[in-house]
Amino acid sequence: MKKKFLALIFAAFAAFSVAAFAACDEEDDEEKTTIVFGTEGSVVSVQAFAFTATESVLSMDESTSVYDYLSALQEAGMITFEGYESSYGYYITSVNGIEEQSEYNSDYTSGSGWSWMIYTSLYELDGVTYATNEYGEFSYGGIGMGQASYGVSYLPCVAGYSYALIYEAWSY
Repeated sequence: MKKKFLALIFAAFAAFSVAAFAACDEEDDEEKTTIVFGTEGSVVSVQAFAFTATESVLSMDESTSVYDYLSALQEAGMITFEGYESSYGYYITSVNGIEEQSEYNSDYTSGSGWSWMIYTSLYELDGVTYATNEYGEFSYGGIGMGQASYGVSYLPCVAGYSYALIYEAWSY
């Protein structure tokens, strides 16, 4: 039931994402968006921050990470975020004041909550897989994205590719 509910949320979110976000370019600012869905008497608020990487925000080279790009956006006042370094790279715990939430049982064998997940249209580069649709898909401006396999500090930021931070429910 939970998987069907989440699939319904993502399908509805993808359907509305084209209208909900504007690409970041020299003329447009990032959009901070809240979308509310009602399903079976429940209301779910989905928070997202999406952008297409451009040289107008940050001069990029092969070593530029999504963390570097987000830091430039934060310096420009377009986003705020917090987190910590992990074995997968920088792990984002808060975006624009919205913090992750989680609950676990006493032995941590089950839990649930909301976390910030990174999605990207950069599926593969130089033989390295950076995203997969196995754990989730997202559409931004008509561009499909898969959930990133790396944290933002290990995920390359490449001009023309799109990235999204999605506040997503999870459980196990």
